[in-house]
Formats: sequence, C-alpha cells, structure tokens
Amino acid sequence: MAAPSAPGGGSAPQGPVGLELHRVSARRRSFHLEISDLRLPPGITVLAGPNGAGKSTFFRCLAAREPRALVEGTLDGAPLTGHDVTVMAQSPRLPRDLTPRELLEQVAWLSGSDRTSAREQAGAVLDDVGLGDVAARRIDDLSGGMSRRLAYGASRVLDASLVLLDEPTNDLDPVQRRSFLRLVEETSAGRTCVIATHALRDVAPIADHVMVLDGGRVLFSGTTQAFLDGYAPESRDAEDAYTRCIDTTGIPA
Repeated sequence: MAAPSAPGGGSAPQGPVGLELHRVSARRRSFHLEISDLRLPPGITVLAGPNGAGKSTFFRCLAAREPRALVEGTLDGAPLTGHDVTVMAQSPRLPRDLTPRELLEQVAWLSGSDRTSAREQAGAVLDDVGLGDVAARRIDDLSGGMSRRLAYGASRVLDASLVLLDEPTNDLDPVQRRSFLRLVEETSAGRTCVIATHALRDVAPIADHVMVLDGGRVLFSGTTQAFLDGYAPESRDAEDAYTRCIDTTGIPA
C-alpha cells in the first residue's frame, strides 16, 4: 500500500532522494508489515508510531536482519543491501571492561579494516562524538550520556549511508537528550538518518521528514512542515499532530 500524500497539498519531497523503497514486506505470526512506494530523503527522518506498529521490524528489514522479509529498493540510486545500513539498538549493550577506543577499534577490525585503519577510524569517530578525552577510560566508568554517544559512534564506524537509530534518547535526561540530538544533527549531513522515537517534541525540530507507522502500514510520509500544517496547523506541536494522525488514520478533513 502506498503512503498517502501529505495533507494540505504536500507530497513526497522533490530533489535528491536517499532511500527509495518499492516494497517492504514481512510477517510475524499475526503481524504483517507492508510498505510500498516510500521515499525517505537525505537528512533526518523521525519515525513515529505506537508500540507494535512495526518500527523495529521495519529497521530489521532494512538492515537485512528480518528472516524471510522482502525488501526491494535503492539507496542513493544503487540497490539497497544490508552493508549500506548501520543500526543503533534501543538498549545497546556495551562491553563494560573495554575502553571506548578499544571498542571502536574492534568494531572496525571485525568489519574488515586492518589494524592501522581501525585505529585511525576509531580516533576519528571518537573525536566526532566528543569522546576523545575519555578514549582510554573504562566504559563502565562513563556517564549515561557518554555511553549513548559511544553506542552511536559504534554504529557510525563504517560510515554507512543509511543510519537507523531506535529510541536513541531513551533513559537520557533532558540535557543529555538535547546534547545527543545536536550530535546526530551535526553528523548526519550527506546521509539518510531515521530516528524511531516516541519523543516527538525533542526530535521533530531537527527532522526534515516525518513517517508515521501503525499496524504495519504507513499513515503519513512527508516533510515536517507538511506534517504540522496538515495535522496541527494551530499549535505546531509534533505530538498533537501525531495524535491526530493516529486518531484519524489518514488525512484530516
């Protein structure tokens, strides 16, 4: 089923398109994810939907981690493969006895880099995520915000063109959330980054695009401005818009 056009006359964004999905289909017992004709542009997309809507399944499909899923699409004009995708899990489990540098070097090495390249990649990513000063500290001694930055860094070692973040600000305090999202905004240039979250008020201000899933189907896909224009023209509040989108299950009158 194709995603409906954005309300208020909006449509799929014009210009370069990062991710173009012709069809994504997956079944898990009674749940069926079915998406077609979906375009997500370069930049940040916020992916919203109630628990059980299919957000995590959608991510697993894109990362080639969902058994028997059908995925037909392109990324930057080339066929989409799991090698193009990096994922940060909702509750990343980091090896507490390693240092940030050791972890990122191991990720790079396991991905095929030689020792020298792995060391260089780790150093560059640590600087990018603001952890250069604690590179030799045990992960167990890092704060919650630092640990989340490190998990994001681990997902970015390969410099993939499609970055999927599953509830990345979960359990962070307001200051840590703002800091983390500022980091994502600063490092997402030239990539397609999809953030699955319930914290719409936090993420929507940095998002170029909004996608709403419910029951394995796309209710909305369009620019953030079109989303607010169509569903919350007066309040301009992303959570108000989301609630109305879910309640109306389509385009408001």
